[in-house]
Amino acid sequence: MNKKYKILLTFPIFFISIQIFIGVLIGYVSALLLSGKETKKQGIIKSIKFILGNYCIHIHHWIIGLSLIPLIIYYNFVFLSNYFVIGLVSGVVCQGFFCYDDWNKILFRIKQ
Repeated sequence: MNKKYKILLTFPIFFISIQIFIGVLIGYVSALLLSGKETKKQGIIKSIKFILGNYCIHIHHWIIGLSLIPLIIYYNFVFLSNYFVIGLVSGVVCQGFFCYDDWNKILFRIKQ
């Protein structure tokens, strides 16, 4: 996906809430800096993988982010704005979708 399209996707968020917009930008850039630069490259933060026999389960950071959003909504964070935190996690999720070719591959067979 080209950069102009990614930037255009953020503008509607800006009109909904400035806190969500800033959170998305910070989350996206943070995930970009801390994760692998391209598909199958290790970043500063290691991937979560489980080996089960001949299969590997890869828990992508976007899966973790999507599972955190309902928890953030249910349990209010007193020290931060909920909108900002939801935006932050949403930015991490978006980075996982937009920057990797294998974002949808969770279970795969290990070649032997």
